[in-house]
Amino acid sequence: MDNFEPSLEGSDWSSGLPVPALAFRDGEVVAANDAAERLFDRPRAALIGSGFADALLDDQDASHLGDALDRALRLGEAQLVVRIGTRPPARFFDLQLVRSADGVVTAWPHEITDQARLDALAAVFVLGVLTVAADRRIVWVAPSTAAGLGVEAEFLIGRDVVSLAHPEDRPALEHLIEDLR
Repeated sequence: MDNFEPSLEGSDWSSGLPVPALAFRDGEVVAANDAAERLFDRPRAALIGSGFADALLDDQDASHLGDALDRALRLGEAQLVVRIGTRPPARFFDLQLVRSADGVVTAWPHEITDQARLDALAAVFVLGVLTVAADRRIVWVAPSTAAGLGVEAEFLIGRDVVSLAHPEDRPALEHLIEDLR
């Protein structure tokens, strides 16, 4: 995809692509493919022009999109995460922006799942991010937590969280868990 250069002659510039794509020129969408229509659940006409930013993004994300488009024009590529929808269930999209030789910036949007957002957030923490069920069994471990402990996440999943604590710390951890119930 790095060498993709859209030809905007005609409306089918990317109809053969299996992934969503939007082409931007001067900050506005000038082309969108069928996969983008399906991903954003909007007809192509609603995405063209300023419709993408106006209809789908809040003011802050629209401003960030403008900044990312400027970066892509200057540097050749940029990345941005935007939220569509202001109330739950909001949807989040990672936009990979790539400039072509003719100055068109193509955005390759990819929807980010709740699990991927949680993993990305937890990745910034060095240790200690995990999810524990009511029965004290670990049900999810941040990749950085497992790596910081020097084990695979699968090693921790299903274990009693209290059993992993130092014996002197177990009573305090049990008390904390009871307080959280």
